[in-house]
Amino acid sequence: MQEVADPGFLERAWTWVSAFVVLAWKEHTREFLYAIAGSVWAVMRLAGKTVESGHVGVKFSFGRAVRTCEPGFYPLIPVFQVIRIVPSRARTLDLPRQTLATDDGLVFEVDANLVYRVADASKALVEVRDYEAALGQLLSLSVHEVLASRDRSALRVSRELDLALARAMQERVDAWGIAIERAGFTSIRPLQQTTRITQLRSRLRTRARVLDTLVQDELPAGLSLGLIGSPTRMTSRTRSLRAVERRSREAAELRNLTRRLDTWLASKDKTLLSAERGNFLRNAREILLARR
Repeated sequence: MQEVADPGFLERAWTWVSAFVVLAWKEHTREFLYAIAGSVWAVMRLAGKTVESGHVGVKFSFGRAVRTCEPGFYPLIPVFQVIRIVPSRARTLDLPRQTLATDDGLVFEVDANLVYRVADASKALVEVRDYEAALGQLLSLSVHEVLASRDRSALRVSRELDLALARAMQERVDAWGIAIERAGFTSIRPLQQTTRITQLRSRLRTRARVLDTLVQDELPAGLSLGLIGSPTRMTSRTRSLRAVERRSREAAELRNLTRRLDTWLASKDKTLLSAERGNFLRNAREILLARR
């Protein structure tokens, strides 16, 4: 026996659904409006993209770059088409401070910066994964390449070095569709040890001239050297060793005194406040230092 469907079932079901929707709309009107507005906004975002002034976009259709988009609104097929946007204005990239060594073993600290502009957005997005990070790495390599082969007399901020750095960078980023507006060094500073080494020759020449002048004035060479003096303090090896031995002996005495104090506290079953113990050890250290 086949059951006969109730002809009024669909009508009653539709009535129940309509009543439920009307009731839900009355109770949650604001939430429904927010949901509808969000859905419309999401569809519009997927269905189109706006490229603002000062930027340029590249339209990708099914994963392939098909065109360059100037500022404006462009309709899209959701999911299958996207537009990636990059700035078209000139931008500045500051290189973190670099430390490099020249061929003659001198060490310098270098600061440099770069002003660039995206000339071909398709190449900038397709040829390299992250052109900003890659520019930072190439700038570091170019700085080392330009300065490492230079003589130390040429390691100073100059237009020649700036032009050499700009040329080196442009050769590397031509394939990425990036134009180098300007590249240059903001500072090139030798380390303290490098400064001492570079000034040593000049100081020796000056002292030699003074010595020649004194000798020409018929002063004995030994007396002339005594008048010039030494740029450093001369210390006897024996005196230096004695000072090291004295400091080691004082440190050993202080450790022994601390150990005896801890042993006495344990044997007498007494406790001192940490401040009192610290004062005691401080006074003992001052007594040892006063023996010098």
